[in-house]
Amino acid sequence: LLSALSRHLPTLHPMTTLLVLVTITIFLTEILSNSVTAIGMWAVALAVIPPTKSDILPLMVAISFASTSAFMSPISTPATALAFGESPKQTLQPMLTVGLRMNLIAAAWISLCAYTWIPWVLDA
Repeated sequence: LLSALSRHLPTLHPMTTLLVLVTITIFLTEILSNSVTAIGMWAVALAVIPPTKSDILPLMVAISFASTSAFMSPISTPATALAFGESPKQTLQPMLTVGLRMNLIAAAWISLCAYTWIPWVLDA
């Protein structure tokens, strides 16, 4: 995965690169802990993004937010585990369907905010 990312991501538009890394982070958080995902994806981002191409801080902030945005599976966060466990009529299929939509919306929103707002705030 790192090899493929390091070949293709530096050639993409920065917004596309941001969206890809944020989406990967969100879906990794479904199965890994938030901290492990954030630290691992920071390392990936530093490895695949040339430091002279763009400012890395918005990407790091986006990865941090994305690592706490897993909504799909009941094992992703304690809050989703509680919601799933305390709802006797809740099944896994609707949770996965709604969670997938929420993950994709979160990936788009986090990427957009990191691409537009964070550089604006840092320049102010």
